[in-house]
Amino acid sequence: DGSDRIGRVAVGLFGVGSTPLRAAATEAALAGAAPDAAAVTDAARAGAAEIAAVDDVHATASYRTRVAAHLMDAALTAVIEEARRG
Repeated sequence: DGSDRIGRVAVGLFGVGSTPLRAAATEAALAGAAPDAAAVTDAARAGAAEIAAVDDVHATASYRTRVAAHLMDAALTAVIEEARRG
């Protein structure tokens, strides 16, 4: 809308818990925020903190949580860059 603020964001995660989930804390943290690296990193961490990750033969819950935070950060950063390019 030209305000250089994030108007709406939806983040879905799968492979971290027993079912797919929305990263509601990430979405809430970014709604209305300036699209900068610090806001994205903080939002990704908030989303990772709400994950009820599970251990299984493929990965530990701790690993899944760290990877989820990293991937949210990278994906959201890429989306912001794409939006800036128009």
